[in-house]
Order: sequence, then C-alpha cells, then structure tokens
Amino acid sequence: IHTGMRMVVENLSTFDNFPIEVAGKTGTAQQSPNRPNHALFVGYAPYSDPEVSIATRIAFGYTSHNAAEYAKNVFSYYFGVQDAEELLNGQAENVGESSNSFND
Repeated sequence: IHTGMRMVVENLSTFDNFPIEVAGKTGTAQQSPNRPNHALFVGYAPYSDPEVSIATRIAFGYTSHNAAEYAKNVFSYYFGVQDAEELLNGQAENVGESSNSFND
C-alpha cells in the first residue's frame, strides 16, 4: 500500500517538482448525476518518514486534482516550501481537466 500510494503521487502532475516526497490516493464520488463529483485526496509526507497526514474532500469539487492541489498547499505551508502570505494571496491555477460532464 505504501509503495502504491507513492506511485499515485509520482504520476500526478500536481506534485511535479515538489521538493517533499508525498504519498497519497486520489478519488471522486458521484452523489448525483445532476451535480459535480466530490473530490478527494488522502496522503502523507515525507514518504520515507511520515510526519504529517491529510484527508482533503471538496464537496462538488469536480476532480480529485483540485483536492490534491489543496493538499499540496497544506504540505507547502507545513514544510516551509511557501509561506502563508504567498499561498493565500497567490494566483489561482488551472489544475486539470475533469471527466465530469456536469455544466453549471
């Protein structure tokens, strides 16, 4: 499981060039065909000697990449990669496409 969770993050563009090794799992859940999917990311870091874990769920968050991006921001703050000011007042990013066909 440990290795598999690391492989998930290694194949997730959200964590490209991130200086801390993270392990995690993404997911989505559909509550209704008329609403966007819920977004999920659970993970921990550093991979080799876990210090902190996170579970991120964004209700109607469209894609798990959105939840992973939020988790990356938490890891960034926790490990001092970015400070709070930069995270809170930085620019929003387009984190990926969703297969969710809901239009709002």
